[in-house]
Amino acid sequence: MLELGRLVMWAAAVVAGLGVLVNTMPWLAWRRDGIAMPPGTEARWLAFALALGAAMAALHWIRGMERARNAEELRAVRGGRAFEAQAGMGWFLLMVPLAALFAFGAWAAAYKGDWGLALGSLGLLALIVLLGGEIVRQVLRPGPMLRMDDHGIDHALYGAIPWSEVVGMDLQVFRSRYSTHHTLMLGVRGAARYLRNAPPLTRWLKSRRARGGGVGALALPLDFLAKDAELVYEAARALRTRLDAPFLEHWSSRMDAREVETLLRMRNLAEESGRIVEELRALPAEDDPASLAELDLRLRAHHDRHAAAMPEIRMVMEKRAQRMKRDTRVAWILLAVLIVAIVLPLALRLLK
Repeated sequence: MLELGRLVMWAAAVVAGLGVLVNTMPWLAWRRDGIAMPPGTEARWLAFALALGAAMAALHWIRGMERARNAEELRAVRGGRAFEAQAGMGWFLLMVPLAALFAFGAWAAAYKGDWGLALGSLGLLALIVLLGGEIVRQVLRPGPMLRMDDHGIDHALYGAIPWSEVVGMDLQVFRSRYSTHHTLMLGVRGAARYLRNAPPLTRWLKSRRARGGGVGALALPLDFLAKDAELVYEAARALRTRLDAPFLEHWSSRMDAREVETLLRMRNLAEESGRIVEELRALPAEDDPASLAELDLRLRAHHDRHAAAMPEIRMVMEKRAQRMKRDTRVAWILLAVLIVAIVLPLALRLLK
């Protein structure tokens, strides 16, 4: 209901804003050229301005209600309640007009004999229909589009995935000039098994991330859901942390399977070392030699495993360092390109 109210208020705000703009034009013409304004312009401008203010105030109130609802739902999830999310209406409101636009564009171009533009419009229309078909398949699946509980996460794309198979997760946010896209990335053991449940287009696009039998990345698009992406991510983390199983807090989808396995091995070694230290501290002042000998054997075995893992650990550290250097280099290149794009036109203008 809040989502519907938000969409209605956004539509009202857009209409009111256009009304303010349209009724501002006669006033500007009067100020600039002395052209008389049509009767009632001021009243219409005031009415649209009040409507715009009311719509923005309503949107602010709706956002507050959504934040309160999200906080309450997250508390319930942390208490053990299942989390469900249905598909939102935004995808339908976007896909249908786009499909109609490209269909009309293809017809108009073909009518004028511009077959290149017509084929391009038909190609875009086919892509939208293909993507829309995948979304419709997910929406029409029995049950919610996303469900999470203490056992695992069940998404319409991949089916049910036990939490024990999830070793990491990350919320990726891609911001462009006009929109923001959210994707929940899951590090899953044997990701290729779950990718087989996805539609053909998704399998083709994501096969590289889930290749092999090790840990792979599965992407869950969150923008099609009727719930906030941050809420979905926090709920997923809350439910996953309830399970006592290996989990990487700082997992990244850029890690390969070997890197993930090495980091999990490091984590297990650190936990084992902590347990041994706690047992040593808990020993009485005068303990029997058998217990001390057993702990000594465990310490030696732990040291041997740690020494055997060191080459892999160094490899992981080197990979991370190389990745950071590469990211830094790319950032500097982008910054240089941006500076050139800004400075060069100014320099050319000054030289004229």
